[in-house]
Amino acid sequence: MLLRAWGEGRRPETLGLRDWQRFIVELRSGRLRPEGSVRRVRPVGDRQIGYDLKFALAVFNWAVLAGDGNGGALLERNPLKGFPCRST
Repeated sequence: MLLRAWGEGRRPETLGLRDWQRFIVELRSGRLRPEGSVRRVRPVGDRQIGYDLKFALAVFNWAVLAGDGNGGALLERNPLKGFPCRST
């Protein structure tokens, strides 16, 4: 879902608050949902959106800690750090 939301070619360092807010809007509307989901498009609740936001933060936190095989990290910093995990 993260790749579909922001694009496969998008550099993570370029993500900002507007991207985060658009991600929330797309989740809430039901247009952005897990691949293979056969449910009809319908609004998504706050709890599920919160789970998805926390997952995105966890992925980027992991990338900051994970090695790139050359002595560096996959990401120097988490571009989403400090963004709200509430959808309201």
